[in-house]
Amino acid sequence: MNKKWNYTDPIDLLYHIRLGQNALLGMLNPTQKDLPYWNCRFENGDVKGLWHSGSSDRCHNVARAIHGLSMAENVTGENINEDIMKNLTKHLFTLFDEGDGLPGTIANSTGKRFIELHNIRETLHALTALIKRKNSKAKQLAHRMINIMYNTLDEEGEKHIDRLPSYVVTSASNISYIDHQPEQEGRMVDSLIRYYRVTEDEVALKLANLLTKFALNHCFTADGHITEKAGTHGHSITALVAGMLDLASLTNDKNLLYRVKTIFDTGLPCFNSSFGWSMEWLDKCIPRGESNNTGDILRASLHLGQAGFTQYYDVAEKILRGHLLPSQVINIKGLNDTANMKEDYLHNLSSRIQGGFSFPTPNDLIHSDLITLDDIHKGLVTYDITSGAVDALCEAWQTIITEDTRGIRINLIFNCQRKGVYVKSFLSGEGRVDIKNTSGQNILIRIPKWVSSANINLIVNGADHTLNFIGSYLLVPGQKEIQNISVKFPIRKIRTVEEIAYRKYTIDWCGDQIVAMSPAAKNLPFFPPCK
Repeated sequence: MNKKWNYTDPIDLLYHIRLGQNALLGMLNPTQKDLPYWNCRFENGDVKGLWHSGSSDRCHNVARAIHGLSMAENVTGENINEDIMKNLTKHLFTLFDEGDGLPGTIANSTGKRFIELHNIRETLHALTALIKRKNSKAKQLAHRMINIMYNTLDEEGEKHIDRLPSYVVTSASNISYIDHQPEQEGRMVDSLIRYYRVTEDEVALKLANLLTKFALNHCFTADGHITEKAGTHGHSITALVAGMLDLASLTNDKNLLYRVKTIFDTGLPCFNSSFGWSMEWLDKCIPRGESNNTGDILRASLHLGQAGFTQYYDVAEKILRGHLLPSQVINIKGLNDTANMKEDYLHNLSSRIQGGFSFPTPNDLIHSDLITLDDIHKGLVTYDITSGAVDALCEAWQTIITEDTRGIRINLIFNCQRKGVYVKSFLSGEGRVDIKNTSGQNILIRIPKWVSSANINLIVNGADHTLNFIGSYLLVPGQKEIQNISVKFPIRKIRTVEEIAYRKYTIDWCGDQIVAMSPAAKNLPFFPPCK
């Protein structure tokens, strides 16, 4: 798996999802019954050790492990070891107390139980994954948890803190988080919708609607701008937007869809780049991003594409090719991989973290201010962020090929095999897509918006074929016999200049793939500098 990122090679998303699986499994601690580590520290150009964070490991990353591993398992078909899943499930269930019905743990500083609302979203994701595995206790815990959260809100979606135990906090520092509600509860809309799709628990849908109502009334202006009430945590905002789009899709609410689309188009770009890099904290204005955010923006783009705004599939491809996949730790050559170490946290480090994600800049795996951070934040790979990125990659994989009444659609131009259709994409090195159709159905191939229809050559079973478009999709009528389809077009090569976190970047593109970026990265760059 020691493959270096080549900017113009064909992309196999399954390969990258399996790499993500590797990191999610590799960062479990077998000496503590598979309790996840928080991150792998990086200092002086090398990995130094896996790091536990205490309460965050137990309450946040256990849930992330169950969710991320389950998502990957569903896509790759490679079952997670049952002993590992049993250990993670036990860790998760011990967070719940009969008295309060919410996931909590012991604070590192005080030794007392606390509940961090920030973790509700992750916990519900994990419980949903266990419900899919027919775990009845997970279903009971999830139902009780969302009922408790629902009862804390009034009819306007406003939270009443007095309806929760006094030890409900925002962090282990025991600071109450009354004023920035969307950072803590609004972020759980996406998990509520996913849970509802599995259980049809009506309380989840009511809670999602209330949280959305509050967010639209207080966190975003009518024209889509972000307000102070939205808070400053980038991932909580992007997760909320992705969740509201999924709610609009579930309920077929066109008004909600258009309102949230406006937020995506107007509000999110204030802290995101055109290719999906996203600022970790909105109030710091430094080029330290978070792959969690990028994953949320990717999922939001996919929701918009599925809603009929097919131009957002172009956005999704740009995010995948231009940032999310390059920000994955792939090439581990030269990094510490010492074997046979007595302490697990030092054993086979680079092999175990390969495939992980963390806090990249627009062009570097490591932000240059890393030396000023405490140990818990000095991470080349961070567990919860890896889980969020893998989640998004799995959603993208499921979206490559879909089916509707018109036929089988190829929405994203990546290698894939599904529904009797085999896609081989040569992007971005070559403008060519080969398709083998054994389904007998019509094939609709989305053509990137930067491709002129005048320059497309369509060949079916060795003969030139007339071009017929339905929107941005090239239609190839199905036949009973096997069809060998080839679509060819020239690759666009351009240079753009973009201001990101108050700094201008010059970017060279090959189709939707970034191939060079300046100024040059200082540590572990994705791309070479522009010539």
